[in-house]
Amino acid sequence: MENILPWETTVRWMETQLPLLERIAILLVYFWVAVLLPMSMFRKAHMAIVRSLRISAWYMGALCCWFSAIVAYHITGSSIEEERDNLQLLLVGVGLILIARIAAKLILRRGERARLIHIRHYYAEE
Repeated sequence: MENILPWETTVRWMETQLPLLERIAILLVYFWVAVLLPMSMFRKAHMAIVRSLRISAWYMGALCCWFSAIVAYHITGSSIEEERDNLQLLLVGVGLILIARIAAKLILRRGERARLIHIRHYYAEE
């Protein structure tokens, strides 16, 4: 164990924690589809949806940084063809973050438009 560099032990520990973190990410995606998507029908829930999407996007971003540190460590010692699967998984993670951020923006804008329409109807009646 004395011959192993501290960075190598850190990466090995990060690799052992990665399956748990990936399972949490999978549960988050299920949560987006099973809970947040149906909740988006109700206007009062939009801010809660935006907050939860924002928090989960931060988690996905941290997971991508975690994974990219592992991938960068392995790429420096091997060819890119061997690490193609890891790079594809990294790109999928980045894509999931972008989808969550875009969905949060769209829901937030939809809520703003709904408030403006409500204000217009309120003043149009008077």
